[in-house]
Amino acid sequence: MAAIMDGGVDEALLATGAVFHTGGCDKTGHPLMIFPTSQQSALTNMPASDLILLLSYMRRIVPAQQQPTGFTYLANLQSAGQKTITQLITCLNTIQMTADTEAQVHCLYVIKPKASKNVKILEKLAGLKPSKKNPVKNLYQVHMLKDFASLHRSIDKVALTEEFGGHQQFNIASWVQFRLQVDKITTEVERCQSLLEEARDQMNILCELEIPAGLDESQPLLDSINSKYNAVMGQLQLEHVIDNCGSILDELNSPKVQTKYAQGDLLRELIKYTRTSQRELTEAREQLQLLWKQALARVVQACQLRVHQKNAKKILKWIGRNGMASIKELTQPVSNREQVVLLLDKVKVLTASIQDVQKEADYIQTDVEYMALQDLSEFSSSLKAIETMRAELDLFNISLSNSQDRLGSACTVFTNVAKVRSVQYPRCLL
Repeated sequence: MAAIMDGGVDEALLATGAVFHTGGCDKTGHPLMIFPTSQQSALTNMPASDLILLLSYMRRIVPAQQQPTGFTYLANLQSAGQKTITQLITCLNTIQMTADTEAQVHCLYVIKPKASKNVKILEKLAGLKPSKKNPVKNLYQVHMLKDFASLHRSIDKVALTEEFGGHQQFNIASWVQFRLQVDKITTEVERCQSLLEEARDQMNILCELEIPAGLDESQPLLDSINSKYNAVMGQLQLEHVIDNCGSILDELNSPKVQTKYAQGDLLRELIKYTRTSQRELTEAREQLQLLWKQALARVVQACQLRVHQKNAKKILKWIGRNGMASIKELTQPVSNREQVVLLLDKVKVLTASIQDVQKEADYIQTDVEYMALQDLSEFSSSLKAIETMRAELDLFNISLSNSQDRLGSACTVFTNVAKVRSVQYPRCLL
């Protein structure tokens, strides 16, 4: 696939229709370039350099696997004048002498000029009848045919336009627009592909962005990441190019294109290239979106982790100031059942309080364990604070449970003692 601008061919030059290629080949498999009779005036009057440029472009749109075989050219020169013949043959000779081995003229088929003088000019320029006065060397095969029937023995009708007795309902203006559309999407795809590596690098930088240690509000940083992501995607215009690939694929698969504008290996190559480009650009878009989401998630998680860290410190503070002081009170010696009952009531209040703390701690623990699945090694200090909270809370719960068990046992003892006393010393004796 070669974009039109790569060859320096502008729309006006392509629109002359002096030569075209739709993917057809001769019976030996050489790509067929046709010079339409209706456009011979344009061919004659354009500078030779422009015609050579146009021919070079036509050769480049041929699938790469066909280029080494060389190219077959076809023109109806029955009514062509000397100037037209001279322009055509001179340019083909120039291409043959300057082209590399993979872009040669294989042969030229012409419907023989009616005027004998024009036949002689053709033979002279093509080196078919060299002489001392005309030492021009024959550079490629030239087949001068009397009629279309002779042409059809070398080129199938399916590869020919109606002008040459073929089946293609060809229209120059429509073909030019089709080629411009193909070249435009090719240029867009190549532009996107050339920018993708830099775009990935920019998104990776966002994923590695240094997050300020004291960041409490994530929105400004999230807005910055979103802005940079939108700038990258705005430069790439991936959505636009992917949609255009889809549109041209629909057109390439339509019977209209296959009968008028493209056929054979050229059509298959166009479809393959466009489909592959659409898939690759879609995958690239998804990769960039994933990196963007990872960058956002990293900031959100960092801020959330620091919120957890603060809440963990609050829990630690509560345990240190209130919880452990209450535990210390519960461990004081008791001398009667009333004291035990009073302390057990405090255990109930403390247990209710610690349940709310436990819920918050469990939420922090669950969220942090999920974050631990990500690459958050840079937030290890926050993780350590949360691990300390968990350890202290577990120790507090153990102490509370031990105190509850001790007081429960004490309550049982005092109750039993009271029962024994009531049996040994009835109230009436006391």
